[in-house]
Amino acid sequence: MAKTKYYVLTSEKLTGAEAERIGLVSLAVPREQVLPRALEVASHLARGSQQAIRFTKRALNVWLTSAVPQHELSAALEILDFAGADYAEARQAFREKRPVDFPSARNAVVPAN
Repeated sequence: MAKTKYYVLTSEKLTGAEAERIGLVSLAVPREQVLPRALEVASHLARGSQQAIRFTKRALNVWLTSAVPQHELSAALEILDFAGADYAEARQAFREKRPVDFPSARNAVVPAN
């Protein structure tokens, strides 16, 4: 959660290899290896205990289902943010390849180092 918050809040770029290293994704492989690796994982799962895999998936899906209200809140807040001035400024800055000047941060107090 801490790493997720860091990257979501800072919008810092993250490579697939770094995402794998810090545990945000399970695997990161070069593009040409995606399909062979996916087939390898699928083959491994196909040889495993199907009941254990099924029960594990069910348990994890229940956990995800209980998180749905939080996901819905997150999505709603994100949609509201997309309608705001900060998002419009971020989009424009990206297009113009310049630093972002968020309207909501213009009056923020920045602590001295």
